Amino acid sequence: MAVGKPKGNASAAKPPLKPVKPQAPVVGATNAAAGAGRGQAAARANTATTSATATTATNEEPHEDDSQPLLDRFTLLMALPSFLISLIVHVVMLIVAALIFFTGPSIVQVGLTASNSDSVAADELDLSELELSDTELEQAELTESIETMLETPTEVALETPEMMDTMPMVVPDVVGALSEVVPAAGSTGDAFSHRSSADARQQMLKNNGGTAASEEAVELGLKWIAAHQLPDGSWDLNHQVGPGRHRQSPNPGKADGRFGATGLALLPFLGKGYTHTEGPYQKTVRDGLAYLIRNIQPQGANGGSYMDGAGSLYSHAICTIVLCEAFGMTLDSKLHPPANAALHFIVHAQDPIGGGWRYRPQQPGDTSVVGWQLMALKSGNMMGIAAPPVVFERTKKFLNSVQADGGAQYRYLDGRPAQKGPTAVGVLSRMYMDWKKDHPTLEKAVAHLGGMGPDTRVNQETEADMYYNYYATQVMRHYGGQPWEKWNGEMRDFLIENQAKEGYEAGSWYFSHGHASEAGGRLYSTSMAVMTLEVYYRHLPLYKMDALEDEFPLD
Repeated sequence: MAVGKPKGNASAAKPPLKPVKPQAPVVGATNAAAGAGRGQAAARANTATTSATATTATNEEPHEDDSQPLLDRFTLLMALPSFLISLIVHVVMLIVAALIFFTGPSIVQVGLTASNSDSVAADELDLSELELSDTELEQAELTESIETMLETPTEVALETPEMMDTMPMVVPDVVGALSEVVPAAGSTGDAFSHRSSADARQQMLKNNGGTAASEEAVELGLKWIAAHQLPDGSWDLNHQVGPGRHRQSPNPGKADGRFGATGLALLPFLGKGYTHTEGPYQKTVRDGLAYLIRNIQPQGANGGSYMDGAGSLYSHAICTIVLCEAFGMTLDSKLHPPANAALHFIVHAQDPIGGGWRYRPQQPGDTSVVGWQLMALKSGNMMGIAAPPVVFERTKKFLNSVQADGGAQYRYLDGRPAQKGPTAVGVLSRMYMDWKKDHPTLEKAVAHLGGMGPDTRVNQETEADMYYNYYATQVMRHYGGQPWEKWNGEMRDFLIENQAKEGYEAGSWYFSHGHASEAGGRLYSTSMAVMTLEVYYRHLPLYKMDALEDEFPLD
């Protein structure tokens, strides 16, 4: 059995999970936490000295005869040999250094927190101002420690109930702590396990309309994405930065979103079942995960953030999905705390009034950003971390505010006309929330999307809106039946036909039309296209909860 694949029943392989214990941990990268420890200890020493001086100055009146004993002691000290004075000074310095070292917080986990026994309250220290790396030496040590961490065999890294008692858990404000749950078999607990089986993927590919040609397109796309990884493990939406002649392929992205680019690049590998413990791209995935783990931005009691540049909460949600899926597929315990911290930040960032999400925390939402956050929360539930019910009630409130035609269509923002992209996002969100397959509005929405069909417009360049195609393909795949069969043939063949076949861009796609296409560039378009072609096995169908039994018969 390959390392990282649960033995026997997937749910049984997971350790019992406990409710989150409210604590006040510090969430941050290792060197940030170490810097915080040093800073905290120094601050305590300085505070103590300052307090003592202030007390003497304000509470004690000087006496006229106090100066003479001090003068006598100073005169005696100056009379000592210089080597003895130097020895005394060095001994005092060593004692102070030892006190600072042994009273500072100990680092217990790479990239996450200070020891619970000496944690720092969120309002005592602003970790967002700390640099993640003070020196090249610290960065090298950090990178080495994370690479070693991710190379640890999964069986060794699996959490036990005893370990859960000491794991750092962040606590969000506003709505209370996320809870640890044991996912139900066949619904969420097994939601990722099928990806690790080549036989399972092949069976789902065959049953749901995939072909050898679509799989070849996926592999070529992954090869192009892997080739554009940067030396530090990340990707950039401008795929032309970094070393290598292959970066001469055209259509670089324009957005400042290193986190978002890294998340978008990793998702297709995970969708194909390739992780840091299985598959032909283990180093690629490991280096990408290491980049995310060591660069999480601590937000005190609100968890950890992956917001960056133009990507904002888009980037954060995408990175959260990556961490949740990677943990769900490998059960590598080192991925649990950063995923947990990222989920907490999503809960914190929700608009408490309108119920949505947008670019910045608690900003009134839009349908596009809401879709990514909801998928991240659902991925968290699949890995065993459930958001408070109020979060989903607020999300329903937002969807109600932007729906049109009774919920069969959706607007980007309230007051705007319904559009096909937001409609696909809104309908998929309803499916994940609570709509059953026989919901009359769902049937109407599927008919509406089916009537429009995939966006396969081609002029001098490929003009398709892949954002719409990506979400609408998931809606049709989950719904199944004749609507899916009609949709799939057109969507699948269009992507295979329009994949670049020659030159540096071979294996990639670029779509100049649609949501985020120009900002995301060729990397964004390629990632969305690959995930669309992975739809046959990337997620278990929502309306076929016994899919494992039906699609993988024992005979």
